[in-house]
Amino acid sequence: ILPFFLALVVAVVVAMTSARSEFRPQISDDIVNIADWHAGRFSMVGLGFALTANSGYGYGATLLEGVSSVLNDSMSFLHIPLQLPRVQGITSVVGAYLLNDPENNSIPPGSICELYYNFGLLGVIAGHYLIGRLARICSDAIHRGAMTGAVLLGAYVQLNIGISAFSGTLSVSFYYVAYIGLPLIGL
Repeated sequence: ILPFFLALVVAVVVAMTSARSEFRPQISDDIVNIADWHAGRFSMVGLGFALTANSGYGYGATLLEGVSSVLNDSMSFLHIPLQLPRVQGITSVVGAYLLNDPENNSIPPGSICELYYNFGLLGVIAGHYLIGRLARICSDAIHRGAMTGAVLLGAYVQLNIGISAFSGTLSVSFYYVAYIGLPLIGL
């Protein structure tokens, strides 16, 4: 019965990937998109390949969007009239590519796609290594438990990595950590 069940699962995955590729011609139904299936969601790897084939690498631009948003919002809050230029985020890039509308930010591609779009395969490897190192630093802070704020910040950053960074976008993680996470240090 297990081989029948596995064949049925593969058939559903292939059918849904094919249906997606008919709905959005920018997404192919090749083996990469089938292998990187996310319960009906767009393939992160396939989307990363497609974005770079369409417009080249981003060279960190979408990651800078998160940093510039934090700095611009902080300067506005402090009534400092200096504003950094806005950079297009990864959801805007995906919206422009899939929906022909950069204002449509409804499709978060995930960290694999964002890192690949910015730096290619090396970016995916190095980016996830750095995310792992950050998670380790947070884990150590939690286990040391010296300051309540540091423990809360470490736990918050780890949750943010697991929930937002991998399934959503890395750039929004900067924003969440800066405005929600860092104030926890004061506790």
